[in-house]
Amino acid sequence: MNGTTDNRGVINLGGTNTFTNSALGEQATVYVGHDGRESSSALRPDEWDFGIVTVLPAETRAVLDVLQLTDDGSTGQRFYTGQLDVPGGTTKLVATQPTGQGQRPIMAALTNLRDRYSPAVVALVGIGGAIHGDVAIDDVVLATRVVFYESRKLLPGRILRRGQELQAPNEITHSVNAFFIAADEPAVLPGRGVAQSFRVHHGVIGSGEAVIADADDEIRRYLNDYNDKTLAVEMEAGGLSQFCHDTTTRSGGPLGWLVLRGIADRADPDKDDRHHETAAVHAAQALRYLIPYVRPQLVAGR
Repeated sequence: MNGTTDNRGVINLGGTNTFTNSALGEQATVYVGHDGRESSSALRPDEWDFGIVTVLPAETRAVLDVLQLTDDGSTGQRFYTGQLDVPGGTTKLVATQPTGQGQRPIMAALTNLRDRYSPAVVALVGIGGAIHGDVAIDDVVLATRVVFYESRKLLPGRILRRGQELQAPNEITHSVNAFFIAADEPAVLPGRGVAQSFRVHHGVIGSGEAVIADADDEIRRYLNDYNDKTLAVEMEAGGLSQFCHDTTTRSGGPLGWLVLRGIADRADPDKDDRHHETAAVHAAQALRYLIPYVRPQLVAGR
């Protein structure tokens, strides 16, 4: 792709309201297979490949719809499962939602996800706020690097922040790079139905407990000074990246992770809920296109 919407190198099979089988690249290939609605009872617990975590109801609805996942019947924390046939084989998916927003609820949800399904890679999918001029509303930011900005020292009249940066395992970064090699950067993906195309950017995300709605906030200034390529802010990626950093898969390797945030606002006084649904759907769609590129790492992680 070259910034146009001709969808060169993009294959999408399915009706107007589906997004089931797709791939990117000059010689993109699609295997038509399961629609994701197979009962979870047919899959052994140790076969689950991709864990997906959402926070807001709109984010969860988008993931369930785009990836065609269904409730596994659990009580307490709910899990939604399915599978997708992609080039190279079948990928088993499981999604869940924590009890609320923030770093601590996401880590509790990830603990339960690991104990029940033990996925090889975890994706945080949902919405965020843009803090970089190159990123527009309804775009998606795909991050394999997170700056957690909460650590700080309080001094008279000022705050000295001590950001911690975490990076996804190299294998995940290579997979993401392969996606952008095939799709160009930023990637331009088609929207659903009559929706316009949207862009996917690869960059750094800032994460902390603050809901930022001020264009001049000191957190935004800090993140820009820390890395002027920080594209967006949100509230859970710090907890997810730290959890995965401290966790290994059954093979002993690192737990892979990545973050996809559809841009719902610009983290300024105009922040509202108008773009939540579209931004969440775009993040889920971007994940759907990304899965075939991450799958080789899933196999290696087993």
